[in-house]
Amino acid sequence: MAASVAHEINNPLEAVTNLLYLAKRNPEGAGEYLDQADEELRRVAHIAGQTLGFYRDTGDIAWIDMAEVAEGVLRLYEVKLNEKRLAVRKKLQNGSRLRARAGEMRQIISNLLVNAIDATPAGGQLVIKVRLGSDWKEPARPGVRITIGDSGSGIENRNQKRIFDPFWTTKKSTGTGLGLWVTRSIVSNSGGSIRVRSCIEPGRSGAVFSVFVPTQAEVEETVVVSKVG
Repeated sequence: MAASVAHEINNPLEAVTNLLYLAKRNPEGAGEYLDQADEELRRVAHIAGQTLGFYRDTGDIAWIDMAEVAEGVLRLYEVKLNEKRLAVRKKLQNGSRLRARAGEMRQIISNLLVNAIDATPAGGQLVIKVRLGSDWKEPARPGVRITIGDSGSGIENRNQKRIFDPFWTTKKSTGTGLGLWVTRSIVSNSGGSIRVRSCIEPGRSGAVFSVFVPTQAEVEETVVVSKVG
Protein backbone atom coordinates (compact mmCIF):
# COMPACT_ATOMS: atom_id res chain seq x y z
CA MET A 1 0.00 0.00 0.00
CA ALA A 2 2.78 2.43 0.93
CA ALA A 3 4.60 1.67 -2.33
CA SER A 4 1.42 2.33 -4.32
CA VAL A 5 0.82 5.66 -2.58
CA ALA A 6 4.43 6.74 -3.11
CA HIS A 7 4.23 5.87 -6.81
CA GLU A 8 0.96 7.74 -7.33
CA ILE A 9 2.24 10.88 -5.58
CA ASN A 10 5.74 10.83 -7.07
CA ASN A 11 4.63 11.50 -10.67
CA PRO A 12 2.80 14.80 -10.03
CA LEU A 13 5.56 15.92 -7.64
CA GLU A 14 8.16 15.39 -10.37
CA ALA A 15 5.97 17.42 -12.71
CA VAL A 16 5.79 20.26 -10.16
CA THR A 17 9.58 20.25 -9.82
CA ASN A 18 10.01 20.52 -13.59
CA LEU A 19 7.39 23.24 -13.93
CA LEU A 20 8.98 25.36 -11.20
CA TYR A 21 12.34 25.00 -12.92
CA LEU A 22 10.82 26.20 -16.20
CA ALA A 23 9.10 29.09 -14.45
CA LYS A 24 12.42 30.27 -13.00
CA ARG A 25 14.11 30.01 -16.40
CA ASN A 26 11.30 31.86 -18.18
CA PRO A 27 9.73 34.51 -15.89
CA GLU A 28 7.57 35.87 -18.71
CA GLY A 29 5.79 32.54 -19.10
CA ALA A 30 5.83 31.71 -15.39
CA GLY A 31 2.07 32.18 -15.01
CA GLU A 32 1.24 29.26 -17.31
CA TYR A 33 3.79 27.00 -15.65
CA LEU A 34 2.51 27.89 -12.18
CA ASP A 35 -1.08 27.16 -13.24
CA GLN A 36 0.00 23.71 -14.39
CA ALA A 37 1.92 23.17 -11.16
CA ASP A 38 -1.20 24.13 -9.22
CA GLU A 39 -3.18 21.44 -11.05
CA GLU A 40 -0.55 18.84 -10.23
CA LEU A 41 -0.58 19.82 -6.57
CA ARG A 42 -4.36 19.49 -6.53
CA ARG A 43 -3.84 15.96 -7.79
CA VAL A 44 -1.43 15.25 -4.93
CA ALA A 45 -3.88 16.72 -2.41
CA HIS A 46 -6.67 14.55 -3.81
CA ILE A 47 -4.59 11.39 -3.46
CA ALA A 48 -3.44 12.39 0.01
CA GLY A 49 -7.01 13.04 1.07
CA GLN A 50 -7.94 9.55 -0.06
CA THR A 51 -5.04 7.81 1.68
CA LEU A 52 -3.56 9.81 4.53
CA GLY A 53 -7.08 10.90 5.45
CA PHE A 54 -8.01 7.40 6.63
CA TYR A 55 -9.06 7.26 10.24
CA ARG A 56 -10.68 5.02 12.78
CA ASP A 57 -14.33 5.98 13.01
CA THR A 58 -14.87 6.56 16.70
CA GLY A 59 -18.53 7.48 16.36
CA ASP A 60 -21.00 5.56 18.42
CA ILE A 61 -22.60 2.42 17.04
CA ALA A 62 -26.34 3.03 17.06
CA TRP A 63 -29.56 2.04 15.36
CA ILE A 64 -29.82 3.91 12.05
CA ASP A 65 -32.42 3.88 9.28
CA MET A 66 -30.60 3.23 6.01
CA ALA A 67 -33.49 4.72 4.02
CA GLU A 68 -32.92 8.03 5.80
CA VAL A 69 -29.17 7.75 5.20
CA ALA A 70 -29.78 7.19 1.47
CA GLU A 71 -32.13 10.19 1.29
CA GLY A 72 -29.48 12.35 2.90
CA VAL A 73 -26.80 11.25 0.44
CA LEU A 74 -29.12 11.89 -2.51
CA ARG A 75 -29.73 15.44 -1.27
CA LEU A 76 -25.98 15.93 -0.98
CA TYR A 77 -25.50 15.14 -4.69
CA GLU A 78 -28.71 16.76 -5.94
CA VAL A 79 -26.87 19.51 -7.82
CA LYS A 80 -24.61 17.03 -9.61
CA LEU A 81 -27.59 14.86 -10.52
CA ASN A 82 -29.48 17.86 -11.93
CA GLU A 83 -26.45 19.09 -13.89
CA LYS A 84 -26.34 15.77 -15.78
CA ARG A 85 -30.16 15.57 -15.98
CA LEU A 86 -30.12 12.11 -14.43
CA ALA A 87 -33.42 10.52 -13.54
CA VAL A 88 -33.32 8.72 -10.20
CA ARG A 89 -35.66 5.85 -9.47
CA LYS A 90 -35.63 5.17 -5.78
CA LYS A 91 -37.31 2.57 -3.62
CA LEU A 92 -36.37 3.17 -0.01
CA GLN A 93 -38.08 1.00 2.56
CA ASN A 94 -38.66 2.89 5.79
CA GLY A 95 -37.60 0.95 8.85
CA SER A 96 -34.55 -0.57 7.13
CA ARG A 97 -32.63 -0.33 10.36
CA LEU A 98 -29.33 -1.75 11.52
CA ARG A 99 -26.78 -1.16 14.25
CA ALA A 100 -23.68 0.47 12.80
CA ARG A 101 -21.81 3.74 12.56
CA ALA A 102 -23.74 6.23 10.45
CA GLY A 103 -20.55 7.66 8.90
CA GLU A 104 -19.50 4.28 7.58
CA MET A 105 -22.92 3.53 6.08
CA ARG A 106 -23.08 6.99 4.50
CA GLN A 107 -19.63 6.36 2.99
CA ILE A 108 -20.82 3.15 1.32
CA ILE A 109 -23.78 4.83 -0.37
CA SER A 110 -21.79 7.96 -1.28
CA ASN A 111 -18.99 6.03 -2.99
CA LEU A 112 -21.37 3.86 -5.01
CA LEU A 113 -23.60 6.80 -5.95
CA VAL A 114 -20.69 8.97 -7.10
CA ASN A 115 -19.38 6.15 -9.28
CA ALA A 116 -22.85 5.66 -10.78
CA ILE A 117 -23.17 9.38 -11.52
CA ASP A 118 -19.73 9.52 -13.14
CA ALA A 119 -20.44 6.41 -15.24
CA THR A 120 -23.80 7.60 -16.56
CA PRO A 121 -24.05 9.93 -19.55
CA ALA A 122 -26.23 13.03 -19.41
CA GLY A 123 -29.92 12.18 -19.53
CA GLY A 124 -29.34 8.69 -18.17
CA GLN A 125 -30.95 6.88 -15.29
CA LEU A 126 -29.95 5.70 -11.83
CA VAL A 127 -31.68 3.27 -9.52
CA ILE A 128 -31.24 3.15 -5.75
CA LYS A 129 -32.98 0.68 -3.48
CA VAL A 130 -32.78 0.10 0.26
CA ARG A 131 -34.75 -2.66 1.95
CA LEU A 132 -34.68 -5.24 4.68
CA GLY A 133 -33.24 -8.53 3.49
CA SER A 134 -31.08 -11.49 4.33
CA ASP A 135 -27.55 -12.63 3.58
CA TRP A 136 -27.14 -14.26 0.17
CA LYS A 137 -25.08 -17.06 1.69
CA GLU A 138 -26.94 -17.33 5.00
CA PRO A 139 -30.67 -16.71 4.43
CA ALA A 140 -31.37 -16.84 8.16
CA ARG A 141 -29.04 -13.89 8.79
CA PRO A 142 -31.02 -10.59 8.69
CA GLY A 143 -29.78 -7.22 7.56
CA VAL A 144 -30.24 -4.48 4.99
CA ARG A 145 -29.69 -4.66 1.24
CA ILE A 146 -28.55 -1.61 -0.71
CA THR A 147 -28.68 -1.62 -4.50
CA ILE A 148 -27.37 1.14 -6.78
CA GLY A 149 -27.52 0.78 -10.56
CA ASP A 150 -26.78 2.98 -13.55
CA SER A 151 -27.33 3.12 -17.30
CA GLY A 152 -23.68 3.79 -18.08
CA SER A 153 -21.37 1.93 -20.43
CA GLY A 154 -20.95 -1.02 -18.05
CA ILE A 155 -17.85 -2.84 -16.88
CA GLU A 156 -16.09 -5.35 -19.08
CA ASN A 157 -15.79 -8.86 -17.64
CA ARG A 158 -11.99 -8.68 -17.61
CA ASN A 159 -12.14 -5.57 -15.43
CA GLN A 160 -14.74 -6.71 -12.90
CA LYS A 161 -12.14 -8.55 -10.82
CA ARG A 162 -9.93 -5.44 -10.68
CA ILE A 163 -12.43 -2.74 -9.73
CA PHE A 164 -11.94 -3.35 -6.01
CA ASP A 165 -8.14 -3.12 -6.21
CA PRO A 166 -6.63 0.05 -4.70
CA PHE A 167 -5.57 2.68 -7.25
CA TRP A 168 -7.14 0.83 -10.19
CA THR A 169 -9.57 3.12 -12.01
CA THR A 170 -11.13 3.78 -15.41
CA LYS A 171 -11.67 7.47 -14.57
CA LYS A 172 -8.17 8.44 -15.71
CA SER A 173 -7.23 11.84 -14.25
CA THR A 174 -10.46 12.31 -12.26
CA GLY A 175 -10.27 9.26 -10.00
CA THR A 176 -7.86 7.70 -7.53
CA GLY A 177 -9.22 4.16 -7.67
CA LEU A 178 -9.86 4.06 -3.93
CA GLY A 179 -13.64 4.45 -3.69
CA LEU A 180 -14.63 0.83 -4.31
CA TRP A 181 -11.68 -0.49 -2.34
CA VAL A 182 -12.76 1.56 0.68
CA THR A 183 -16.39 0.52 0.18
CA ARG A 184 -15.56 -3.17 0.12
CA SER A 185 -13.34 -2.76 3.20
CA ILE A 186 -16.14 -1.15 5.19
CA VAL A 187 -18.69 -3.74 4.06
CA SER A 188 -16.35 -6.64 4.78
CA ASN A 189 -15.33 -5.32 8.18
CA SER A 190 -19.01 -4.94 9.05
CA GLY A 191 -19.57 -8.62 8.28
CA GLY A 192 -21.38 -7.93 5.01
CA SER A 193 -20.75 -8.58 1.34
CA ILE A 194 -20.86 -6.76 -2.00
CA ARG A 195 -21.72 -7.98 -5.49
CA VAL A 196 -21.61 -6.44 -8.96
CA ARG A 197 -23.49 -7.25 -12.16
CA SER A 198 -22.81 -5.49 -15.43
CA CYS A 199 -23.64 -5.47 -19.13
CA ILE A 200 -21.79 -3.69 -21.94
CA GLU A 201 -24.27 -4.49 -24.72
CA PRO A 202 -25.45 -1.26 -26.40
CA GLY A 203 -28.96 -0.34 -25.34
CA ARG A 204 -28.75 -2.52 -22.25
CA SER A 205 -25.47 -1.39 -20.75
CA GLY A 206 -24.95 -0.46 -17.13
CA ALA A 207 -23.76 -1.72 -13.77
CA VAL A 208 -25.55 -2.73 -10.58
CA PHE A 209 -23.82 -2.90 -7.20
CA SER A 210 -25.59 -4.76 -4.41
CA VAL A 211 -24.51 -4.57 -0.77
CA PHE A 212 -25.66 -6.57 2.22
CA VAL A 213 -24.91 -5.33 5.74
CA PRO A 214 -26.03 -7.43 8.71
CA THR A 215 -28.36 -5.98 11.32
CA GLN A 216 -25.55 -6.05 13.87
CA ALA A 217 -22.15 -4.77 12.69
CA GLU A 218 -19.59 -7.43 13.59
CA VAL A 219 -16.52 -5.23 14.02
CA GLU A 220 -16.29 -2.36 16.48
CA GLU A 221 -13.54 -0.47 14.62
CA THR A 222 -13.60 0.01 10.87
CA VAL A 223 -11.36 2.03 8.56
CA VAL A 224 -13.24 4.87 6.86
CA VAL A 225 -11.99 7.39 4.32
CA SER A 226 -12.91 11.03 4.74
CA LYS A 227 -13.48 11.85 1.05
CA VAL A 228 -15.25 10.26 -1.88
CA GLY A 229 -13.46 9.41 -5.10
